[in-house]
Amino acid sequence: MLGDPVEGRRALQYGTTRGDVKLRKALIRLLEKTEGVAPGSFDEAQHRLVVTTGSQQLLYLVTEALVDPGDIVLVESPTYFVYLGLLKTFGARAVGIETDDDGLRPDRLEDALAEIDARGELDRVKLIYTISEHSNPSGLSLAEEPSG
Repeated sequence: MLGDPVEGRRALQYGTTRGDVKLRKALIRLLEKTEGVAPGSFDEAQHRLVVTTGSQQLLYLVTEALVDPGDIVLVESPTYFVYLGLLKTFGARAVGIETDDDGLRPDRLEDALAEIDARGELDRVKLIYTISEHSNPSGLSLAEEPSG
């Protein structure tokens, strides 16, 4: 098995870091079916699809790609505590944005951005981390339209 280059890489998990090609194709087909579009409609997305072992791996990859030490990441407050630890590891500053029953409050986001801009640090904002469905730890989902 290890003598065959293809099977050897597969056995040693030296394949693509984006995930198994067959799995990514199957996920694209499932997404097309779920969205009610014709098969093949999302084929162009296959090369951009990344399959991770879970949310923590994805958060790590995104943060590694986008965030430098001293950068600011705006997060829901409360937010997933594990991500706060990851941001600290990368030397980033987390700024909490208040939530309500509709999720992240856009008015509080605007206030925070204005404060950061006033300090001359707007260019350090690299990411807004919000969870659209069943946020951890609050369980909230973003509202399509604000209730207020």
